[in-house]
Amino acid sequence: MFDVAPSQLQEVDLFEEAAIVVQSIREQALSKAQQLAKEYSDKRTELQLSAGDSFIALALVVRARNDNRSIQILWQNQHYRGRKLVGGSDVSGKKRGESGYDLSKLTSPAPAWSKELVKEYELKAREIREALLRLTEVDDALKVVTRRLKKLEQPPELDDGAL
Repeated sequence: MFDVAPSQLQEVDLFEEAAIVVQSIREQALSKAQQLAKEYSDKRTELQLSAGDSFIALALVVRARNDNRSIQILWQNQHYRGRKLVGGSDVSGKKRGESGYDLSKLTSPAPAWSKELVKEYELKAREIREALLRLTEVDDALKVVTRRLKKLEQPPELDDGAL
């Protein structure tokens, strides 16, 4: 995996390299999520124009925080005044640590023509959310391993009473 001779291991911080790899994978997931949200928005607009009888304010939104270490893919009811977007409210129905929304709750207020579209994109978003959850588990495990192994590099602290 890494082309490093054992004598060079002290010079290369493999823990730091692994953290960089995890962050690179997270960046790829963010890019895929943003692409998915744009694709949904384009298809939603196309269907609204062809259906013509109703409007759907349900949007797939991607949020990235903490230097892209925290990525959320969520559904939002967007609010408009006239034709101008003035805000939005997050749709409930997904609990923290879960990868998907309840499809019946998500599609219930949506027009009939949009239900399949919302379902299709929610299932795709679930895959990315699931990957992000697993990636967070890997990142957390890597931090624990790093702390424990680096702790071994430090000389043990002796209690004066132990001597």
